[in-house]
Amino acid sequence: MRLCFMIHAVSSGGAERVLSELANHYARKGIHDVHLITLQPEGTSPFYPLDPSITLHQLGLNQTGAGGLSKVKRVIKRLCAMRRTLKILKPHKIVSFVDEMNVATLLASLGLKIPVVISERTDPRRYSIGILGNMVRRLTYPLAFRLILQGNYVRSCFPYLSEKISVIPNPVSFSDKVASPADIPFLMMLVGRLDLYKGHYELIQAFSTLEKKIPKWSLEIYGEGPEKENLEALIAKHNLQDKVFLKGVASPIQPELKRASLFAFPTHYEGFSNALAEAMAVGLPVVASNCDGNLELVEHEENALVFPVGDVDKLAEYLSLLMSNPKKRIGLGSAARNSIKKFAPEKIYEMWDKVIEGQKGEREI
Repeated sequence: MRLCFMIHAVSSGGAERVLSELANHYARKGIHDVHLITLQPEGTSPFYPLDPSITLHQLGLNQTGAGGLSKVKRVIKRLCAMRRTLKILKPHKIVSFVDEMNVATLLASLGLKIPVVISERTDPRRYSIGILGNMVRRLTYPLAFRLILQGNYVRSCFPYLSEKISVIPNPVSFSDKVASPADIPFLMMLVGRLDLYKGHYELIQAFSTLEKKIPKWSLEIYGEGPEKENLEALIAKHNLQDKVFLKGVASPIQPELKRASLFAFPTHYEGFSNALAEAMAVGLPVVASNCDGNLELVEHEENALVFPVGDVDKLAEYLSLLMSNPKKRIGLGSAARNSIKKFAPEKIYEMWDKVIEGQKGEREI
């Protein structure tokens, strides 16, 4: 079967990582001809490794700029290039990730009679693609063969597609080596794009109230994004330059997570967090916000400590509890690792196989 995966870019990010791993899964089976289409410039190195057998098509059409007529021209140019590539490849199924790319893929494949599987990768109730974007999504999504969601909590956003929805969480890899949350270096960690909704401000504020009471601890934050300078200013404001460190992007992240003693995840909203799942998979105790995406993974006092979104005081309280209690860290870390085993790659790929390799809706070879 010829499979075509489509995403805006193979850059750092959760959706990009999952799509890359999914494409690798099918390439390694040895029975599929796997192609990956992105809008990145030709010659751009993918952030995540791709199997050598995957054919990468980089259309060089990810430019941004002025709105109005210029934007309309850019969109039309992208759709024409995508459609032209699909007509050449003649895939038997298309898999597209992320809202705007889903819409573009459905439009570009109109009339080609190719089943298109689309996947939403965040919470549409909290992440807006604008009024026009929502209208176009409502008009185009019914054209999809299947809509993949990361959690049941998103179902209510697509009542008109109830018969086409499959819920497939992200795969989470495990290793024999795990974190040692009771040991030095007393390191707290957060992994996430430096954006307002990720809750870095709340975490730094909470940490600033604790660093004198529990002085041995430090905080490392991994990720890049538009809030970097503002976060640096906040760190300086609280005189935390020797305690809180913005470390940039690390790939793979697992070796860094294994150095930590505690993982904090105060995000305001989330689809299915790879970062949170990976921290739990290495046995880190977790303090996480109660946004719906996180609640697909964590349960208060069972495998994490869970606080209300944006509640700095409660976040500080739970951090303090774990920072000062090694036994509690060990117990929650062990429970976290055990609870995440249901997301093992082989189990998740079996769910994808039913959608991708199933017979219903396939074009004849």
